Amino acid sequence: MTTSMERLYQRLPAIYRRHDEIQGRTLYALLQVMEQELIRMEQEIGQAYDNCFIETCQPQFIGPIADLLAGKDLLSIDKVPANQRRLLAKLLHYRRRKGQAATLESVIKDLSGWPAKVVEYSNLIATTQHSQCLRLENNTTVAVRDESRLASLLTPFEKLVHTVQISSSGRYANYYKLDTIGVYVWRGSNQQVRAASAAQVAVNCYTFHAFGLDLALVNGEQNTANLSAPNAGAELAIPLQNKQVAEDLAQHQADEASYFYGPGQSFCLHKVTRTANGYEQQTIPLSAIKVMDLTDWPTLIGDEVVVDLERGRIYTSLAMDELWVDYHYAMLAPMGGGYYDRRDSLMAADDTITALKVSKQTGFSLAQALLRYDASKGDYLIEIGDNHTYELAESIDLRGRSLTIQAADNCRPCIKLSAAFVVHNTLNQSGQARLSLNGLLVSGSIQLDDNIQLSVQDCTLLPAAQPAISAINGGHYLQVSLSNSISGAVCLPSSAQLLVTDSVVDGKGGPAIAGDTTGQIVGPSLNLQRATLLGKTWVAEIAASEMIASDTVTLLREDRGRVRYSYLPNKLPNCDGCYWPSQPNDVPLSFITTEYGKLGYAQLSQDCSEQISKGAADGLEMGVYNRFSLTERENKLQEVLDEYRPYSTSCQHLTLLPEQG
Repeated sequence: MTTSMERLYQRLPAIYRRHDEIQGRTLYALLQVMEQELIRMEQEIGQAYDNCFIETCQPQFIGPIADLLAGKDLLSIDKVPANQRRLLAKLLHYRRRKGQAATLESVIKDLSGWPAKVVEYSNLIATTQHSQCLRLENNTTVAVRDESRLASLLTPFEKLVHTVQISSSGRYANYYKLDTIGVYVWRGSNQQVRAASAAQVAVNCYTFHAFGLDLALVNGEQNTANLSAPNAGAELAIPLQNKQVAEDLAQHQADEASYFYGPGQSFCLHKVTRTANGYEQQTIPLSAIKVMDLTDWPTLIGDEVVVDLERGRIYTSLAMDELWVDYHYAMLAPMGGGYYDRRDSLMAADDTITALKVSKQTGFSLAQALLRYDASKGDYLIEIGDNHTYELAESIDLRGRSLTIQAADNCRPCIKLSAAFVVHNTLNQSGQARLSLNGLLVSGSIQLDDNIQLSVQDCTLLPAAQPAISAINGGHYLQVSLSNSISGAVCLPSSAQLLVTDSVVDGKGGPAIAGDTTGQIVGPSLNLQRATLLGKTWVAEIAASEMIASDTVTLLREDRGRVRYSYLPNKLPNCDGCYWPSQPNDVPLSFITTEYGKLGYAQLSQDCSEQISKGAADGLEMGVYNRFSLTERENKLQEVLDEYRPYSTSCQHLTLLPEQG
């Protein structure tokens, strides 16, 4: 059989190959070297051909192709999102369709990755209509009994008709005119959750969030190929409104074909019963679903299921063992525990590692997997392959070995620690033991004994009153790293080392990083890269770059380390390119929200000083969102408006949602 490495050799006449066999195949070895060069040349020719097309070119060729098309609205090439290829591929297509609201919406989505809604205020003006272009929905009289229309006032989906606006004061001045448009952009990507455990917070009371937090659900985004039709709201990944969904459910009670409810739609509820072979789930029918405000949990009688989509709450008296939910929520950036691509960070099992698979359907729980841990058999890998919640009360002794607990790609299992999860290393004389967490959402506290290395990547350690990570028995020889994660307070001794990269550390009203929860004891040696600290910091020494500290930073050894291109409330020695308030009452730092669970968590608001929002070494914002280019995306939107807005119109506002609140 001829292999790809024998093509040249097989082209020789048979007599030469027979003589070469007799003489030790010297000619064969020479042609093997030539064959390798031939293969390399073919690969280079093939890659050169692929580099002519935006869909298949290498990343370094995106820029030259953009220059050929004058694609000035691209982001920085070294931080280009995946959808930038799509934008360039459709750039000529978009330019031929300039002046349409739907085109502008599509360009904004491809550029920033955020859904948008363009409001043409001329369509909301009461004017004399041409007989050949009637707008039947533009009635000059407001129907005061039409609650859905009244609720849309001053929103992106307004349906009320206005007279021409003459006043020139106030926030909404000059909106309602014949030549004006407005643009609303929802910052956040759509995260799809399937078959996740709902949290029971009281009798008959549940939440979509696995740990009982309020969570605003968003619509399951559905792309439309019709560029002549602007988004009407149902196609956007935006927060669901109780009233809008209630009207939809009422219209489809008979045909069970709701736009929002059901398998594969925006949300769905499943009643689950335990069986001898696992779990049996049954989808709750649409006829049993009601949507209403559950700010105050009600006391209802009957078999109805009440859902509050704006708060992520569920009330039901149905008999069931568990409640599983499908839903969508918005995430500002792929950080912390979430449903995004983590294949590059996942650990693969090999012959030297004992691998265990955890799944609720198989009945093999995380607690059972930890009981099987045996350090004498080497390192262990535990992979969780679903989105359910696992309760854990056991502690573990690593005994000098390595243990990895990770979520499968595009899964986000939740671990609820009923007590502090203590990690021991009784054989510490044999070297550091290692615990690695990847892709998890964890509620509770992790406590580390001596001589342990903890690695937390793509995880959320729920910010709470107690520290997320702390030390016991002195905590000697500890090394902790947080990467692309969200964590509660970290309390470690001064002998420990803490590395924080692309992460948020939230003290929840207390110190973010210190030696104890009071913030009176010095904490670890700290190394920060693109991190945001919400709370006071009291550490032995610090080396940081592109950091944001919301409260004071105190050092035990001020002569060590260096801080670069960071925001600090108080001045420190050894700072390069840093910024701090010039006056005692000056507060240049402003976030959209510092409450975990809300969209815009730890994200700089538009009121924030430019010395922070553009003060990093690369000209982007300081803090955890630096590598996601959020500020640059926002700045590029204005350039898109100038090029693609309808002719002879002016853009009265570009509103980025959520706003500060």
